[in-house]
Amino acid sequence: MPIEVIMPKVDMDMTAGRIVRWHVAEGAEVEKDAALFDIETDKAAMEVESPAAGRIHHIRAAAGQEIAVGEPVAWLYAEDETLGPAPGEPPADESGSDLSSSVAPSAAEPNPTSRRSAPDSPPADRPLAEAVRASPLARRLAREGGLDLRTVSGTSLNGRISRVDIEAALAADSSRPPRAAPPSRAADAGLSVTRAGGGDSAPFLLIHGFAADSTGWTRLEASLPAGREVVRLDLPGHGRSPRLKVVGFPDLAQAARQAFDALGDGPFHLVGHSLGGAVALALADTRARRVASLTLIAPAGLGPDIDGATIAGMT
Repeated sequence: MPIEVIMPKVDMDMTAGRIVRWHVAEGAEVEKDAALFDIETDKAAMEVESPAAGRIHHIRAAAGQEIAVGEPVAWLYAEDETLGPAPGEPPADESGSDLSSSVAPSAAEPNPTSRRSAPDSPPADRPLAEAVRASPLARRLAREGGLDLRTVSGTSLNGRISRVDIEAALAADSSRPPRAAPPSRAADAGLSVTRAGGGDSAPFLLIHGFAADSTGWTRLEASLPAGREVVRLDLPGHGRSPRLKVVGFPDLAQAARQAFDALGDGPFHLVGHSLGGAVALALADTRARRVASLTLIAPAGLGPDIDGATIAGMT
């Protein structure tokens, strides 16, 4: 019997989640714990992994759509299972279409046999390179270096391509000009990033709270262990970062993720205070393999209530 892939509940008052993007296509073969899709709520963002190995079918929601907590998003079929209508859904009509065909049109085929013949084909509107498992930073570096991801072998978990793999591939091709050193700012998101110290150990990434900025960490930094780089991030509209248009927390988390991806593969020790704690938690949810530890100081976003009077007094 196929296994349900459901919309998880990632915070106490979550009732639904929005799918941001799919990492796999209809009919793709996946391993246990492989990344399936990213979700965002009003307070969190995370990468949802596969509960088992199998083939993904009957995808019920495209990127941008919301699904209620506990509702199935797709189903996983074992290798020897026969593909049929989605559990709980009516059989396909005479044209052979079902609900998943409207979500993943590239996979809509007239019968299950033809669908199984090319399980790893990406959707028609998605470049083949996007079907390759790679970190966001690795994708950016490959794009900048004119490197086709399909020619690179990943050495990370489940064959995922990382920054190290891209840099090795670029270095092996002597015909390519050397890549410029990374900027001191997280240019992709436009956020201000400052660095201090250095060493071989995993660096700290400090994320301040609402109405503060990165200079507020000065006293704490004196107590941090030596031999580690300290990286400070100014959130949008704070410190030296620009006043980006941020409609809600998902936009804020997305800007922080872009800045985080530009910093390198890490791993990093994340430290977040107040609103920065919620941002750090969102980073840990979606970039878990690049997080060495997570420290939250009076974090926001972990309960249904806020101190409205305090916030009103600050505006």
